[in-house]
Amino acid sequence: MRIKSLDGVRGIAILWVVLYHYYGLPGKNNLFFNLTYINEFANFGWAGVTLFFVLSGYLIGGILLDTKTCNNYFKVFYIRRIFRIVPLLIFLLIIYSVSKILFFNLLQGSQKFNSLIPDWSHYLFLQNFFMASKGYFGNDWLRVTWSLAVEEQFYIIFSILIFFIPKNKAVLLAISGVIISPALRFLWLYYFPEEKASIVVLLPFRFDSFSVGFLIAAIERNKKMFLQIDSKKSIALIHVIFFAIWTGVYLFSKGAFGEYSRLITPFYYTFISISFGLLIYLCVIDKMSIIKSILENKFLRGIGNISYFMFLFHLPILILIFRLGTGKYLKIIDQNTIVVVIIAFVTTCAFAQLSFLYFEGPLLKIGKKWKYAKRL
Repeated sequence: MRIKSLDGVRGIAILWVVLYHYYGLPGKNNLFFNLTYINEFANFGWAGVTLFFVLSGYLIGGILLDTKTCNNYFKVFYIRRIFRIVPLLIFLLIIYSVSKILFFNLLQGSQKFNSLIPDWSHYLFLQNFFMASKGYFGNDWLRVTWSLAVEEQFYIIFSILIFFIPKNKAVLLAISGVIISPALRFLWLYYFPEEKASIVVLLPFRFDSFSVGFLIAAIERNKKMFLQIDSKKSIALIHVIFFAIWTGVYLFSKGAFGEYSRLITPFYYTFISISFGLLIYLCVIDKMSIIKSILENKFLRGIGNISYFMFLFHLPILILIFRLGTGKYLKIIDQNTIVVVIIAFVTTCAFAQLSFLYFEGPLLKIGKKWKYAKRL
């Protein structure tokens, strides 16, 4: 059964990412509005990707748990994922290649097209390895695709793990993932403190985000454990922990922990992932939650439905419109450039809706024609 509020969670995630790229980064050194809280929220927009990872862990992990005994488990899962992910990515890469020819002079080459990351790696979901080795996220058109590579690698590895691990060990698998990733980050930062790109773009260092989501899915399918947590006291505690974590995250970003920050850094993603896992859990168990009612808002759910196109194309559209509209690169310096950013956002939403109706939606229906066969 589809949980409506999770579409809203997806909507929050993509809006946060877009706010980060459209306002947080371009305006970081040129914030002419005295909007302190909006600025702070925008600068945390990178966490939207972590929210996507946690949500994937919950949704994909749940699907894999429910279908692991089907005799066409791998075939149907991979086919459906291919129809969801690959066509739109290939479309982006084609648009990118054509734009390099049409707009190279207009954009003066620069970081909009030049890249140390080979183009072919994006077709094979290997770009994150090059990004890690070079400490460089690629050009502005394709930099967001590192998270797709991490997602695809998660699909492959996790589908194999779940297939071979007994269902009653699912919670243990999830907890192991939550523990191992921050431990790896701690060791990596200790021995390679200057090579921080790796802990952002490589799956072993981000596995805890997926594992938190998967833990929620595993608990949901464990009736005894689920009933113990599904109570008013538990729900109240979840709210408290959620806000406590984000208070800590905010203080950490302000350097409030001083010399202890180095010890906390490896667990940064983990704490944020846990907070998002609690948010998803509220959507699952608390039918009367105010947060859930907000997330079931039609606007957020609508944005959630078109989030994949928005994620892939919001930066290319911004780059082109900003350059064509202002003759400059991404830099928020006055109210006119804010207007251009708003136009880029509306344009992205419009094309995303068309894509969902006439491209992604039909492909999803084709993918769903492959059905999981009867259980072994």
